[in-house]
Amino acid sequence: MRPPRLAVPEGSRFKGYRDVVVQDLRIAAHNTLYRLEVWQTPTGERLNTDPLRNCPPACPGMPRRSRIGRRMLL
Repeated sequence: MRPPRLAVPEGSRFKGYRDVVVQDLRIAAHNTLYRLEVWQTPTGERLNTDPLRNCPPACPGMPRRSRIGRRMLL
């Protein structure tokens, strides 16, 4: 799964990736690794992607709400 690309200013240099692991629970522990783009603008500012910014509710690592699950927990 790839996060959406950043709107990078003209002249920016790609500086590689930054790894982010999000732990999720699927009967057993499950980790999701996101490879995030890191850019440096001509002014030296670093831009990082946010892996969960535009992710749908079923996206790995997103909190889920369920009435059935809530009843089971209470």
